[in-house]
Amino acid sequence: MKISLVLVLLIFGLTSCAYNISSDKKQLPGGYDHVFLPPFSNRTKLPGIEVYFTNSLGREIRRAAVAKISDKNNSQVTIEGVIQDLRFAPSAPSESIKQLPKYATLFTSYRIFVETAVTVRRNSDNQVIWNGVIRGEKSYDSPQVASAGINTVDPLYNHSARHQYIGQLAQDMMIEAIDRMTEQF
Repeated sequence: MKISLVLVLLIFGLTSCAYNISSDKKQLPGGYDHVFLPPFSNRTKLPGIEVYFTNSLGREIRRAAVAKISDKNNSQVTIEGVIQDLRFAPSAPSESIKQLPKYATLFTSYRIFVETAVTVRRNSDNQVIWNGVIRGEKSYDSPQVASAGINTVDPLYNHSARHQYIGQLAQDMMIEAIDRMTEQF
């Protein structure tokens, strides 16, 4: 009786936890497990945003446990990133305030479009073993004017909102980058 009960429990345990036994662990192309992550290059006109992308990629590498980040001498591969494009597109103008000066336009929101390129390069021979272009977009509300007579627009709001949403976009895009580079075909 005890042997059959142990056998049933063993079979049940093996079938219910099969995903733990498989070898579908996320890993970098080539199975490398030590990476060097230099700061992203920023080809846009907005300084400082490369920090968001570098930090987000580092967090995602650690969270997904695909590799250990180390210095250039102790790493097998280098993950390089380039922010290639950043655009802000205003959406439809506000029609709610009728007492604005002639030809004045207030936009109600903006869309942010970002394009980055990520490359995994083997350190021993400088050969590219993976590369991809990741695009993302996000929208945010623009500063609002409550009435024509009282200007309630905070001039720092747009700057802060842009950076906040670029940071969120960087996080989403670097999650996608790690997912793409660790796909098992």
